[in-house]
Amino acid sequence: MASFRTFVYAEPGKRKRSETSEEVDTGQVTKTLLQFSSKQDVEPASLRSDTHIALLAGDGHGGDVTAKYLSKNAQRILNETLKNGVEAGMAMSQFLCRDFVDGAMLVIARYEFATRAIRIISVGDASCSIYQNNELVHRQPHQDAESFMAEHVDGRCAGETFDGEPYGTVEIQRITPLDNSGDIKTGGKLTPQPDGKTMKYPKKPSYLRFRVQDDLLRDVLASGGFVGHKDVPRLPPVITEFTIPDGPFHVVMTSDGVSDVMHPEDALPRRDDVIADQILEECKKRWTGGWSLNGNTGVTISRVPTTITVNNRRVSKYERKPDGGYKVVYEDDDDNITWHEVPSIEETNKGSDDISVIVFSSK
Repeated sequence: MASFRTFVYAEPGKRKRSETSEEVDTGQVTKTLLQFSSKQDVEPASLRSDTHIALLAGDGHGGDVTAKYLSKNAQRILNETLKNGVEAGMAMSQFLCRDFVDGAMLVIARYEFATRAIRIISVGDASCSIYQNNELVHRQPHQDAESFMAEHVDGRCAGETFDGEPYGTVEIQRITPLDNSGDIKTGGKLTPQPDGKTMKYPKKPSYLRFRVQDDLLRDVLASGGFVGHKDVPRLPPVITEFTIPDGPFHVVMTSDGVSDVMHPEDALPRRDDVIADQILEECKKRWTGGWSLNGNTGVTISRVPTTITVNNRRVSKYERKPDGGYKVVYEDDDDNITWHEVPSIEETNKGSDDISVIVFSSK
């Protein structure tokens, strides 16, 4: 059962960072990021101490300022998490981004090696799932409009400030905005099925509104919980804790660029040998490939072609090299089929979403 709590972060003075070690556990971390569309995902990050490992993932909402700042300060946030817990890590994130107009969804986890207890805190729809023996054993709840209505049947609840003080209300979006008793506004929601081939698109509550006293703010957001979004009331973070039974397991944390096209019980994330890059590559295919939707096969989510560039030059062909980097053919010299070696490429598909993944596997 998820718990909802509030924590206040106080700006610290300078202090020495604790000693950390990468040799404390047989586990491994893999992480990957593809800014595939709006280029607003938070860069996944991890940090170990002798007793714990902390993980972070997220994505921007309405801009990239908050996401970039979280990425820049990820190690600082994770160090705070290792020392003082996930609540302190989230409180620091809220404090650091308190003046930003845009926002971000964020999930932070802290696993203790000795007790095998993992504690997770999140705002929004960034995901964290735990797998063992090829089965999903724990899943962090989201704070989207659908889950909001399941928790608040009247479509409204008290909000709070970034530091947990009572402030305004969070409410479901309605067809008539100023009528708090009117019909709920719904929209289609991407709902992938565990088979990885079937996509449902049911009409569900889609967005949340925010009110301060009698004033309905202009903000319309997909989640009631977030970092950033200055002066907007918000939900407190979701906190869960789970003790993992003995044996190998892995933790998968992602942005909604994964959860929109991959069910948490999909066969790929359940695999005990899965790594972050495999999940990213599969999600990239699913954003641009065919699905079975309402009995129709071959339905694509994004109908926009993917463009590949290197240093602002369009690429017509590319191959990934086994030892890292890429071989590419530029469009403007395609007739010569000249291959060039480059360290990286930039892929963009505006009809899809950014994709970020971090996987911690403990053997």
